[in-house]
Amino acid sequence: MTHINIRDLIHSLHDHPSSGYFSLAGGGVSGLHLLLSVAGASRTLLGADVPYSRKALTDQLGGLVAGACSEETAAAMAAYAFEKARGLTDALASEPFGLSCTAALATNRTRQGQDRAHLALQNAKGFYARSILFSKAFSREEQETALGESLIHFLASILFDTDYPTQFSDVILQSKDHSFRAPASWQALVQCEIQKVESESPVRALLPGAFNPIHQGHQDMAALAAERLGGPVHFELSITNVDKPPLSYWHLHRRVEALRACGSYVITRAPTFREKAALFPGACFVVGADTLIRIDDDKYYASRHDRLEAIAAIAAYGCRFLVFGRMIDGQFQTLAELKVSDSLLALCEGIDEKAFRRDITSSALRAQKD
Repeated sequence: MTHINIRDLIHSLHDHPSSGYFSLAGGGVSGLHLLLSVAGASRTLLGADVPYSRKALTDQLGGLVAGACSEETAAAMAAYAFEKARGLTDALASEPFGLSCTAALATNRTRQGQDRAHLALQNAKGFYARSILFSKAFSREEQETALGESLIHFLASILFDTDYPTQFSDVILQSKDHSFRAPASWQALVQCEIQKVESESPVRALLPGAFNPIHQGHQDMAALAAERLGGPVHFELSITNVDKPPLSYWHLHRRVEALRACGSYVITRAPTFREKAALFPGACFVVGADTLIRIDDDKYYASRHDRLEAIAAIAAYGCRFLVFGRMIDGQFQTLAELKVSDSLLALCEGIDEKAFRRDITSSALRAQKD
């Protein structure tokens, strides 16, 4: 363990080639104050967000979060911050990172659970996390002071690969770290050097999804589609989404582990079907009726003309859709009940309700878990 004065440590951080964007919710802002109190902060800090309200946090992450103070939320915030950092730096001349903190510190209202915080950092190489448990015997100000310095120590431990012990052992009851180094192919995908990571077997059919989590309905769809199409169906997970931050390595690692247990998969950075078609010309996309409706919805495009061009591009790549029924607005609907444009309908084959109906959804499973 290396003992070092906090200001000396910050000077060393400012001299390091890494610079990052910060996203802080519920605590940790004193760490920003510490960074800014030492000359040279502009070499370390690119910018920061403080999504303090729940709405601000959900707006940042593109949707509802199960729990604001959790490692999963901290991971999503770190991925968001990393993308911001990448957009603000020259990747060839610097080492961008995204650092997040989500905390539930001492409060004047009734709250279930422990006083705690989750720190996360994502850079091109991997994901790093620290979970902190605070003693309730200390005030919010004392907890925040300890958290601010812990944030500095956490950042320094990653950049310098050295353990920096806390000076607040009475305030901090427990601190646990873990990390995940991304495979080279994932690093290339995140840094836009490649557009897909695929299995060895040829990809002729894909079932795209967020798989949060993957469930039996996904597996049954893939099995029936493989039977209909006469070949294997690969699950396709895109790390980018049209209305959410990219997946963190934390999320990617967990979802890929689940996909690996269920069958063949590919990872892409293709959020739209036009981009997927370009990566996999001639492929059949296995989708639910609700997904097909979104493909035909102008709000997901720059204009109506852009939507028509996208559908024409999918057709030009020789791609098509195998469409399964889904519950939509309280009613189970198959391709036959959908109102979609003729140009898109021409690319589709439907599976009727007698052949397949599974009402399970990932969102319902997450709600049960919460």
